Amino acid sequence: MFRHAALIFVLVFSAPGAFAADARLDALAHSIEARLKVMRGVAHYKWEHHIPVEAPEREAAVIKATVTRATELGLDEQLATRAVTAQMEAAKAVQRKLIAAWEQGEDVPEGQAPDLAGEIRPLINDLTAEFLTALKAAAPLLESCAALYRPNAVTPDVWSVATAGLNPEACD
Repeated sequence: MFRHAALIFVLVFSAPGAFAADARLDALAHSIEARLKVMRGVAHYKWEHHIPVEAPEREAAVIKATVTRATELGLDEQLATRAVTAQMEAAKAVQRKLIAAWEQGEDVPEGQAPDLAGEIRPLINDLTAEFLTALKAAAPLLESCAALYRPNAVTPDVWSVATAGLNPEACD
């Protein structure tokens, strides 16, 4: 009995595509996590230069340009819009949390913040391109309510925001 169960386990989880599916979801989750890690530098710069986290005009332009890039990659426009908007909202949530903590004297960053235009934004652009590529690869899996793992780098509430809209509404 045990041998049969073990054999079934091996056959199911070594079937073609089983690990590929996991790899695609892992790549998507890792790209989200990597992008969110950069938000510490964004928050540091904004905190140091007294710039608000919210920048509605810039955000709208970035979302529009990113959705355009996503559709050029062949992604569904609605999925792309939901996913890109979720990334923007999660990024702002991370920034707000960090700045609020720093204003309370908690874990205050040391040294000068990295340059937003020269260092951070180019890195975010590269990470966004990776995110879109990973989203394209994982998109078929997301249609079936696939669950992404929750990384250690961000809190569950931020992760929930970052992954909002990746699955169809029926999955909620």
